[in-house]
Amino acid sequence: MVRPSFPFFFCCVLLAARAAIAAEPLFLIDRSLNRNQVVYEANVTTHGWDEDDPIRVYWILHEDEGRVEPLSGIEQSFAYGISVRKQTEQELRFVLKALPKKEITVLQQSPGKFIALTEIAGAQAVIKSIFIKTVGSGIFSSVRYIEVSGHSVSDEQIRVERIVPKKSFG
Repeated sequence: MVRPSFPFFFCCVLLAARAAIAAEPLFLIDRSLNRNQVVYEANVTTHGWDEDDPIRVYWILHEDEGRVEPLSGIEQSFAYGISVRKQTEQELRFVLKALPKKEITVLQQSPGKFIALTEIAGAQAVIKSIFIKTVGSGIFSSVRYIEVSGHSVSDEQIRVERIVPKKSFG
């Protein structure tokens, strides 16, 4: 009988556990600067929300062959990071650092399937995407507006809300 080595076995266990908790993205942020996207997804374990990181946020760098990269510390603190407001077994509420007045509620519809709800143009809606229109580049970029879009929970109508920030973020 051939016994697998410990590192090989350990890696297989980690990969199997990872696959069991994978979730679809809740929504994406697209920007006018390039094709790169910020992804937000529910991060759950077999015991519920991941205590340290309940919403996984990361970049897909389409401008760099689709490479995946974590947010930088500055991005987490000021632009694309989140602040969790409430967490129960059934739901998680958070805000984006860039939109602190727009609370987002995440609910599980079925195993591995989550939705993100917020108010869009006066109606409770499932977020589909967020678009950020910026001018300039790098540290000198300035946000002109943010568009949040999704479909209304009550009537399935597409909702779009344009938010003009009072201060810039990159």
